[in-house]
Amino acid sequence: MKELDEAIKKYCLKNALDFKGKCSEKAVIPKIIHEFPEEKKNIKKIIKKVKDACSRINSLSLEEQRKELEDLFPEMLVEKKKKQKYELPDLEGAVMGGVITAFPPNPSKHLHLGHAKAIMINYALAKKYDGKFILRIEDSNPREAKKEFYESIIEDVKWLAPPDKIYCISENFNYYHELMEKLIIEKNAYVCTCDKETISENRWNKKECSCRNNSVKKNLELWKKMFSDFKEGDAILRLKGDMGSKNTVMRDPAIARIINEKHPRTGVNHKVYPTYDFPTSIEDAKITHRYRSKEFELRKELQELIRYYLKLKQPRIYELARFNINGSTTKGREIRELIEKKIVSGWDDPRLVTIKALRKRGILREAIKEFVIESGISKTEGEIDLSVLLNINRKIIDKKADRYFFVPNPIKLFVSNLKPQKIIAKLHPEKNEKRIININDELFVSKNDLKYFEERKEVRLKDAYNIKILNITKDAINSVLSKNQSLEHSKGLQKIQWVPSNSNIKIKVIEPGFLYVNKRLNKNSLKIISGVGEVNISKVSVGEVVQFERYGFCKKENENLFIKCC
Repeated sequence: MKELDEAIKKYCLKNALDFKGKCSEKAVIPKIIHEFPEEKKNIKKIIKKVKDACSRINSLSLEEQRKELEDLFPEMLVEKKKKQKYELPDLEGAVMGGVITAFPPNPSKHLHLGHAKAIMINYALAKKYDGKFILRIEDSNPREAKKEFYESIIEDVKWLAPPDKIYCISENFNYYHELMEKLIIEKNAYVCTCDKETISENRWNKKECSCRNNSVKKNLELWKKMFSDFKEGDAILRLKGDMGSKNTVMRDPAIARIINEKHPRTGVNHKVYPTYDFPTSIEDAKITHRYRSKEFELRKELQELIRYYLKLKQPRIYELARFNINGSTTKGREIRELIEKKIVSGWDDPRLVTIKALRKRGILREAIKEFVIESGISKTEGEIDLSVLLNINRKIIDKKADRYFFVPNPIKLFVSNLKPQKIIAKLHPEKNEKRIININDELFVSKNDLKYFEERKEVRLKDAYNIKILNITKDAINSVLSKNQSLEHSKGLQKIQWVPSNSNIKIKVIEPGFLYVNKRLNKNSLKIISGVGEVNISKVSVGEVVQFERYGFCKKENENLFIKCC
């Protein structure tokens, strides 16, 4: 195989140059197997080829090695750029101990991975300057705010980045009403009684309506009627902006409207409720810096004008791009539709990227933080594969997750001359703790591994023995212990996880896939895998993530149910 021979030559030459002209067989072989996994069955031939190549290359001078690599594989001489370490930006005007940042969600849906970016960046910047991070729930619209989301948001933010202060803007409705009246008195706001169509047409044509010229006295009379006589749609409070502005947001926007409904948190019908921009402007005057989604960029001018009229401090607000997740969705409307159609089980379905779903799946806070950092602070929108987050999570978990045997889709394996005994295996490759597994002549192995079982062929029962296959039937595999059980003899043999047939626990694993493939809904994105596991798994705590060897990392959901996280 020409490609294999070329790869051996390439890696041997590169290894020799990296180590002062001396190529190491042990360093090269893993690279070859990684690139050509199908050749693992021919490991003895691979070892011989690598040994011969190393011998030849080691006989060359360092300059001859470099020349050969340069002629045949010049790309191997190009140094790969190291991955840039992300640094949090310096904040303009920041004072150590004086920085205050905030994250202000609307309690109309559960938080998702997109929110996590704003949460973690604002939290990290506050901590960089030994400052404070605030969770401010923006519940100004009684029809959007839902009780179920308050607790959920607080729980998720506390898990991701514990805030120094938590409050809801609905606590301040009376204060906002006072400030609105102040704007009327100072001729910076007016009550408009035009119908929606007229208001919309005038804004489009950059035309002021007659209400703009109301006297302060008349505006105050109309203002009081908004709390008493007027009904929804009869009047709104508008800020005096610039009807000729290119920015449509500035064309005398509404800052309050009538909603005849009790607020879900306060239990009071406040009648006049502020629109989004007004309380946001007021509350942002209490912070020093904030990063927020780019979608609010056009509203920056308006919010600065509100603070200017009210003589409030101007914070430094920066925008960052949203990112789309290939493989799932962050759009609340889409998620609600998926739930209604019973395609997903709820907001915590492990195929989603809500914080609830990620936690349920076993995605760690540290993985989300690293994922957010990798996406960077930019105003350019982009797409990131969900697999990036899963890979980050896998690397973090791998260092601490205990190992156990789980056999999906089990089939019987008989080992005719194997006597009952105890096998001692490591809980983790880098830990000293051990676990004991009973073994006997009747085991379960996975049907998924049938491709490795052939008559007269040898395989390795992981952490136990080498066996030779005698024959395979529809319901079972018959084998015998190999004569040679040395570690040297087991090299190159396929390792198989196993579970004793008379000592195991039944397990089901929820296996979430990508909800979307090539941006199309994948209706087969969730599988339930049945199998058996070693009895030691019963000691695993609910919520703990472990590795089922040769299968994947799984989080324990309850006594016999796990969720594959990555």
